[in-house]
Amino acid sequence: MRRLLLLAWLVLPVFPGFSQDHPSGISGDNTPYIIPQTIFVGDKGRLVFPLGSAFAGTEGAVIQGAGLPRSNDLVITRVELERRGTTVRLLVDFQAYVPGLILLPPIEIASHTFTGLEVNISSILSVEQRGMVLSGPAEPLTAPGTAVMIYGTILGIILLLLALTLGGFWGKNRLGNFAERLKRRRVIRAMGKSLRRLRNAGADKEGETLEALSGEFRSFLGILTGTNCRAMVPRELLALPALGTADGLSPAAISDLFRRCDTLRFSGENIARDPVSGLLDEFKELTDLLEAAEKERNRQPQHDRPPEPDRKPGGVK
Repeated sequence: MRRLLLLAWLVLPVFPGFSQDHPSGISGDNTPYIIPQTIFVGDKGRLVFPLGSAFAGTEGAVIQGAGLPRSNDLVITRVELERRGTTVRLLVDFQAYVPGLILLPPIEIASHTFTGLEVNISSILSVEQRGMVLSGPAEPLTAPGTAVMIYGTILGIILLLLALTLGGFWGKNRLGNFAERLKRRRVIRAMGKSLRRLRNAGADKEGETLEALSGEFRSFLGILTGTNCRAMVPRELLALPALGTADGLSPAAISDLFRRCDTLRFSGENIARDPVSGLLDEFKELTDLLEAAEKERNRQPQHDRPPEPDRKPGGVK
């Protein structure tokens, strides 16, 4: 007998009281309850409503999605009519957004309508704190180094504007001279290509070659000197400024070259190919002298360079 009592004393604590999700652990009570017992605003909970013997023959059913009832104070996420043997329970999963006693909307499931169901939602704030007004949001925290970046950017912009202002006075002439040198080199190279094109002209076109040579080279001189040279006779070319220090770049040498070209053009006789080729060679030498003079000028320091040829107003555009 003592052995039986000892065995009962060891085994009975292993088996706790049986419960069907009721807080008190007592079965057979038809009082609704919620799981967990205390639900705060925003928490998810479940209302368990044990039904009586009148629902003993009811089949189980579940409602989810669009068929769920709606309320302004809470959201019902699932409704189930659960059957366990002869016991039937109504399970309502919800999530409340206001504190206090909330009346659930009518619930229709398995041809039954349940009304008057209520749940009590607790508030995180205590009774004394509910009348208090929450303070405004805190000021945003700045990342480390933000002030340095902001003031550094402002200082950089100021220095850039100052550099642009000073550079406008100091670098204007330098930029202008650089652009002018690029233009002169481009024009000289273009004239050299024109001379090669005229040299490759077909036979019996010596007159057309001389006419094109005279016109294009006069335009070329007009761009370099800023004077309209297209209507000038060779004698008027003596008034042009010198294009360089070489003898072939003097106004007298250029005037003599155009004089011989015009004499050959307007002689009224048939023009042979050899004199035309000779003139093309001399104009090519003049172009080479101009290109060499430009390279020499670019190699010299700014203060040692010879002055640019004076440009008269109203020059060739």
